[in-house]
Amino acid sequence: MTPVSIFFRLTQSGNEGSITIHFEKSSIPHFMTLLPHEKIKALQNCQLENISAENAVVAHEFVGVKHNLGNNVKLGAISGIDENVPESVYHGHNQIGVQFHPERAYFQVPGEKINRQKILLDNFFQTSLNHQKSRSYALETGFDHIDA
Repeated sequence: MTPVSIFFRLTQSGNEGSITIHFEKSSIPHFMTLLPHEKIKALQNCQLENISAENAVVAHEFVGVKHNLGNNVKLGAISGIDENVPESVYHGHNQIGVQFHPERAYFQVPGEKINRQKILLDNFFQTSLNHQKSRSYALETGFDHIDA
């Protein structure tokens, strides 16, 4: 696999605080915020619902320019309707980046709303664990494992 360089054109933001993040439909980060039954429904019906993460913590001085993310990087989420700041990007199916801090919401007491930030991290952890298991199995069985 050839290494990929990802470059962002940055602009000064000065954004700090708690915001709502809107995930772009059909993006990998959007899919990573879905509960298991929502993933099944989305795959069976080929329909995705709008997903937002409320009270996301941001503290960034510079942000990517939405229309110029560079090198085949795609938009995964934006903050606020007016602000339009990229908060998540992805490159292919296995390179995802976030500019907000989902870990800050991980241990929030569950309320009426679904904690999409926790789901995003849980899905990331599960995907990482599955990848490690497949690599371990490949090493144990002598299978020549190559990253796809």
